[in-house]
Formats: sequence, structure tokens, C-alpha cells
Amino acid sequence: MLTIEETHEFAINTITRHKTRLKFEPKMGKLTYTYRRYKKMSRCLIPINENYYLLLTMDFDQYDFDKIIMDKITPLIKEKKR
Repeated sequence: MLTIEETHEFAINTITRHKTRLKFEPKMGKLTYTYRRYKKMSRCLIPINENYYLLLTMDFDQYDFDKIIMDKITPLIKEKKR
């Protein structure tokens, strides 16, 4: 849907917004992931560490996104970080 340039801009804006909220981590805890549902697609941001993030697009009809992220993607990230 988006061009490469638009995807880069979207990613930069998403990560910038996340970094502006880091000051709330001591009270709320570390971010596990963010999920945004749009009319035509869904997007997810998963922090890997302070410098790297996984930004993925999910099928619009996917309703069990939390289970997919928590049971499949997050464990894979933790395994690869070792």
C-alpha cells in the first residue's frame, strides 16, 4: 500500500512517538508492543532493544494478534537475542 519512502517515514514517525513516551516507563513498565488497526491494515511495533525495532503489517482480518505476538513473535525475538 505504501511506497518504500512512505514506509520509512511511517517507521521513523512510529519509533519517534515511542521514544517520546519512554519517560513513562518507570511508572508503566517497558513497552511490549503497540498495535494499531487501520481500515485497510494493521501495524505492530515491537521494541527489540533501545536501537532496534520490529515493525510489521498484519492481515486486516487477523483478530488474535495478541496471541500471535506473545506466543510466536516475542519468544522468537528473545531466542535470537541470546
